[in-house]
Amino acid sequence: MTHENTLQPKIVLAVAAHPDDLECLAGGTIAQLVGTGAKVHYIILTDGRNGTSDTHISQQELVILREAEQQDAAEILEVASVTFGKFADGNLENSEEVRRLIVQAIRRHKPDTVICWDPGFIDDPARGIINHHDHRTAGTATCQAVYPEARDHLSFPSLAAMGLEPHKVDTVLMLTSSERANYQVKLSEKFYNLKYEAIRAHATQPELETEGKIQDGSQGGHPATESFRRIDVR
Repeated sequence: MTHENTLQPKIVLAVAAHPDDLECLAGGTIAQLVGTGAKVHYIILTDGRNGTSDTHISQQELVILREAEQQDAAEILEVASVTFGKFADGNLENSEEVRRLIVQAIRRHKPDTVICWDPGFIDDPARGIINHHDHRTAGTATCQAVYPEARDHLSFPSLAAMGLEPHKVDTVLMLTSSERANYQVKLSEKFYNLKYEAIRAHATQPELETEGKIQDGSQGGHPATESFRRIDVR
């Protein structure tokens, strides 16, 4: 089913596996949501230590650079907060520790909408890619955190002891392949430009600008769109 009604969230939690995921696939949408008054919070689960083809940079150096780049990109998009999970890039697990971090953020920020990876996005034959293990794992952990763990009062009782009460998310927007998408966001030129300003903040990832333009269909010019798999949670 294709969703025709436009979302107008007030609070958004965006959960990604790596620095740059959100800017590349949802940066324009995030910019537009902020521009219409929504407050957006990020969780970046891994430290991005393996994400480079530069043979002259160490993992330790890359972690520091990518965190700083992500902070700069989030500031461009006027994201309200960024939380870094600092789990090892390439080895993300759907662990209780990972889900607790996400549940804690859901209960603290009380988002009506969550953006995350689609756990069912394994490959995209049209583009000839296999989706990263961390992306799929991040999606699985986030979906499990949304339902049932953030909602059920007996999940993570230590969070309730901190005053973080259960919360129900209304909508999930998943970063996905074109064939699985059922919801599109058309980007105005203003927010399209903000997206690519934020992408360029990820200086260690020079290929991102080209990849983003392929994904949002903007290589032939405006208008561009970002596509998601949308689930309205009952």
